[in-house]
Amino acid sequence: MPFFWARRRFSPPNDERQKEVDRLQKELEQLRIANEQLKEQLAARSVHLGEYLYKWKTVALPLLGSEWELRYWALSGTTLSYYRSAKDTAFSPREEFNILSCFVAWEGLRAGRFWTFSLLDSGGALMVRLATRNRDGAERWLAALEAAGCVRDDSLIPPGGPKGSVEASRRSYEDPGIIRSHSAPSSVLRPRSASGVVPQEAATAAHHLDAAIPAKKPSKRARVSSSFQPSSAPGGAAAATTATSGALSGARGAAGKG
Repeated sequence: MPFFWARRRFSPPNDERQKEVDRLQKELEQLRIANEQLKEQLAARSVHLGEYLYKWKTVALPLLGSEWELRYWALSGTTLSYYRSAKDTAFSPREEFNILSCFVAWEGLRAGRFWTFSLLDSGGALMVRLATRNRDGAERWLAALEAAGCVRDDSLIPPGGPKGSVEASRRSYEDPGIIRSHSAPSSVLRPRSASGVVPQEAATAAHHLDAAIPAKKPSKRARVSSSFQPSSAPGGAAAATTATSGALSGARGAAGKG
């Protein structure tokens, strides 16, 4: 017994062990805090939303169909999927988009009835363009996409709409520069100089063009009338009268003989 007490009394202190325990407890607390923060972030992005939205597609001609088609869209976490209808959600989606770190741009009202927003990848390229028939629904989806990890940047979409849309085509068609180029009068056939005179080359080309068109053959009445036109030369009227009198005398003589 005395030997045992003496051995316990001279055992090394537990200061180092206590320091190690304290360090481990601090690390555990830090890990717990980080875990809670991660749970909050995941909970914020665990958005579940499913509704019918209008999906934009490029159409060569408006007569071939509308550029907006109604499809069922589902947002689950950071994955956006679409199906032909809500009944098809039991099967594989037609297409999926990972929207984490992507951009979402608000376009507003398009074509007078579609409240539109677009999804773009990290490089700014258009991924998909969606719309609803009411503003509240579009804003709800916009907020859900931002909560799921999208970054909003409305400047990525041109004011006239993306390339290939009806809005962009109409905007380019109504551009004043394009209208001037299409409505400018053509001066290819008879160009005029600054003084208003037709250049020699254009006049020669017009002359050859008129010569290439065959002239209309005169009618029989025109030929007969031209044969009886009086001559403009001096004495022409008297010669014509003499010829006419001779012809009448010959006709009377022939009638007397008969």
